[in-house]
Amino acid sequence: MKPIKLIIIGLFVFTGILSALLYQQKSNRIDTQIEKRNLGWNPVSIKKIVVSKAGQDTVILSKKDGIWKTNKQFDGMGVAPQIINYLSTMQIKPDKSSGLLSMANAITLQTFDKNGTPINTIAIGTETKEGECVAVIDSKLPFVRISNTHNHISIRKLMEKLSNEN
Repeated sequence: MKPIKLIIIGLFVFTGILSALLYQQKSNRIDTQIEKRNLGWNPVSIKKIVVSKAGQDTVILSKKDGIWKTNKQFDGMGVAPQIINYLSTMQIKPDKSSGLLSMANAITLQTFDKNGTPINTIAIGTETKEGECVAVIDSKLPFVRISNTHNHISIRKLMEKLSNEN
């Protein structure tokens, strides 16, 4: 066989393997999004976030002209983009072991779309381990554990950091 034929056959085999790998990766992402939706998380474009914690001022984050603004002082460390990034890649798993005790002193996070329509309300409870919190999405049980493989800080710590900024 001529070398050119071997190169062409090799390219077809290589392309076929790459296509199969990309299809598998896309399929896994779709399965993950469907699983999150079944647990109550609605991953649409978030344009506004309201964070409430008992005994503290409500923090409002809103996106205007591509820039996240807050009703508190300048978000110097970029907590708003960190929260958006966290929510967009958040991992959600059912949690059967947690009870109401882990939801004491919960932080409430409400998301809105561009029309101001509420998307999700997440009550974020205590941390179960570093980077992972117990939560309730849209007041529906069961409890879930939320974490993020890209960010080792928990969403609760991000919310507390946001609430404590002056």
